[in-house]
Amino acid sequence: MSTATVQESPSRTLISPQEVANRLNVSIDTLADWRCRKTVQLPFVKCGRSVKYEVRDVEAFMDANKQMASV
Repeated sequence: MSTATVQESPSRTLISPQEVANRLNVSIDTLADWRCRKTVQLPFVKCGRSVKYEVRDVEAFMDANKQMASV
């Protein structure tokens, strides 16, 4: 009997809503609101009743929402 090990690439790493909220400086309630209302395009993964986010999606969201300060 062999046991297979699944290796997750760093780009597919899943993180919790609390971790995402910390990175984006928003509340977890705000993330839930965004998911429910679909007002913000931040992909998420449902694992049963649990919600997770892929690190690469969070980073892409942050990159897409960068703004330059006006002079």
